[in-house]
Amino acid sequence: MQSDSGMLLSSVRDVLYVIFRHKGKIVFFFLLISAAVTLVTYLLPVVYQSDAQLLIRLGRENLPGDPSVPGAMVNVTQDRTSEVKSEVAILSSHYLAEKVVDAIGEGWILDRANLRREKLEIPEPPAPGMLKMAFRQAQDLTKQGLITLKLIEALTPREEAIRKVLKNTKVSYEKQTNVVGVTYETRYAPLAKVVLDKLVQFYLERHVEVYTAQASPEFFQEQVTKLESDLKQREQELEAYRQQNDISSIQAQKENLLSRINKLSGELSDVTADADGLQAMVGTLEEVVKQAEKTHELSRTTGMPNYLADKLKERVADLRERETELAARYPGTHRPLVELREQIKLVEDALAKEPESRTEVTTGLDANREAWTHTMKSEKAQLEARRARQAKLAEEIGKHKEELALVASREPELQRLERAREMAENEYKQYRDHLQRAQINAAMDIEKVSNVSVVQPASEPLDPVRPKKLRNIGLGLLLGLFGGIFLAFVREYFDDTLNTTDAVEKRLGVPVLASVSEKEFRACT
Repeated sequence: MQSDSGMLLSSVRDVLYVIFRHKGKIVFFFLLISAAVTLVTYLLPVVYQSDAQLLIRLGRENLPGDPSVPGAMVNVTQDRTSEVKSEVAILSSHYLAEKVVDAIGEGWILDRANLRREKLEIPEPPAPGMLKMAFRQAQDLTKQGLITLKLIEALTPREEAIRKVLKNTKVSYEKQTNVVGVTYETRYAPLAKVVLDKLVQFYLERHVEVYTAQASPEFFQEQVTKLESDLKQREQELEAYRQQNDISSIQAQKENLLSRINKLSGELSDVTADADGLQAMVGTLEEVVKQAEKTHELSRTTGMPNYLADKLKERVADLRERETELAARYPGTHRPLVELREQIKLVEDALAKEPESRTEVTTGLDANREAWTHTMKSEKAQLEARRARQAKLAEEIGKHKEELALVASREPELQRLERAREMAENEYKQYRDHLQRAQINAAMDIEKVSNVSVVQPASEPLDPVRPKKLRNIGLGLLLGLFGGIFLAFVREYFDDTLNTTDAVEKRLGVPVLASVSEKEFRACT
């Protein structure tokens, strides 16, 4: 701790030694810098500043687009920064600077009595002093030399004044706000307010000109009249086509026809199913009737005399008797005898086939077959009715389909006419809206109404903004003081002389027994 304290005291002592050793240089440098800064501060030209503030509100320029551009719209929810930047660009434009210079004159801007000056309600500036005149002449000579060397371009007084207005005009805006600040600086206080007033005035006029619609209300009125006539013609063509083809609502007609077709198709499907069922039933009944007998046995009586057999026996007896007679008369080859014997043989064969008794059978029509036949006829009648109904439904469905196809074929033309009418109506409405906006904009342009408000007019400069004398003098004093100390340490760093006992002991490596000051040395000699 003692060692650190010793080093600290040694360092402070060294610093104080350097300061006191070079105190003359430090004081001289301090006085020189302070005097120079003070002199320059008082020689610098005095600059005054006028301030103004403008408020960019949400107005007619932001809602619809330019009515001369149909359909142009602006999203009012977009960031307003771009809009404020647009106004800043207008305020900083070369056009406004030209207007200001032309309105005030180059003489006022450049502070030259020999140049054009408009009559303003401000006093003439005082005549510049000798020093200022000399400084101005030096500037002119320097500028002329640079122009001769072609390092800068030669400018007319008007161009020089325009550049000066652009240079001295500052436009700024705060983020997240719609307030734009405008300042103008000049050496003559009353002129600052006049120039800024003119700048704001010309800006407001230019703002209205920029946002003025490109097309006049007469143009939109002509278009509205033309489009209204076109709309009426489209409506007449559409109505004539509807009446010619008996169309009320083509979509409703299509839906109605489709509904009828679906309904008839359902009925046709049901009738077809019924007809197919009846067809199958009729076929079954036909097979049953075909296989069934027309008559059937009603009663049977057995053991009754066979009258045919009896007659055949009598016949055989008669033929035998005749055979006997002929055989007695004629030989066996006699033809009538041969035929008679053959006849007897046939009758005997027939008799052999006849039973001794007979069975009597009573027959009649089959009632079941009659019932099946009746049912079959009834089913056939129903089948024919179903087939007729089926054909009728198919015919109606075909007619409805043809009508639907006809309606569908008319739909494209109807849609074309409706689209033409709708487009004509939309164009008519758009141009009618544009006409209303154009009329409103024209009226507002005449009254020079805009969305820009002057929050603060150009202020009257009271105190100069430059130079800041107290600040400059204070900075000059600090610069002289610290610069002198810095210069002392630099001088000490480059000084090779041995001025202290510590430096001698450190450099020579031998202890110092005694020291004699320069003053004592001179006194002894």
